[in-house]
Amino acid sequence: MIPDQRWSDPLQSIQREAEQAYELALLALQQAEQGVSIASATGYPYIDAVQKAAKAVKDAAETLLKSVEHASGAPADRFLGEVKVRYMDLRDALLRLAETHMKGARWKEARHVLAVLLENKQALYYTEACDLLCESYYQSGCAALKTENWEAAREDLAAVRR
Repeated sequence: MIPDQRWSDPLQSIQREAEQAYELALLALQQAEQGVSIASATGYPYIDAVQKAAKAVKDAAETLLKSVEHASGAPADRFLGEVKVRYMDLRDALLRLAETHMKGARWKEARHVLAVLLENKQALYYTEACDLLCESYYQSGCAALKTENWEAAREDLAAVRR
């Protein structure tokens, strides 16, 4: 059977996003396990929450990659529904991981996760990711103001306007 070319390109994009998400999850899990200076000053049980959210991203990415593998070379309509559902699950898990980083006042980590969500303007949670990105810069800027780190505050607050 000849694979549908129109189906092949989106599958490759989805596969790349799933691979990026998988790597992000592994990194977050590794950092949480090592306790690399990620204790939150807010009292939020950050390490446990990151482990849970990162595991959800890892599981969603693995499931999506398996779905993409099954769909490769098959007619588009045969696996389209399954891949879409798995893709939505992955994007939801990524958004939850970014939110977890935000709750732990780990804005750079949140932005790293949000970068994956912001690659596809047409995909689910793009708008929410944009909002969370702005919030990450705003919160980071406010924290810098409190510590009188004027340059960092200026840079972060200026990023909110972009």
